[in-house]
Amino acid sequence: MFPGIDNCTIDPLVIVYLNVTQNITLCFDDVIQIYYDNNLTGSYIVGNETYNDRLYYYQQVSMAITYYIFYDEVKRYWRINDKL
Repeated sequence: MFPGIDNCTIDPLVIVYLNVTQNITLCFDDVIQIYYDNNLTGSYIVGNETYNDRLYYYQQVSMAITYYIFYDEVKRYWRINDKL
């Protein structure tokens, strides 16, 4: 330690998210359903916590249905699911 400095390093597990998009509107067109009829189309909001040490987005369609978009580090792509 250096005199007068309590902690001169940042814990690598602490992630600081700056300039994160707080909400985004996504449109999904799978050729079978046009985008405005697709249940996944809509406004997604960034979650208050992290999932697998990364931010995620969610859309609450109803009291019973919430869709989550999160990055799957193992498969290395973004996933959409109804549970984290």
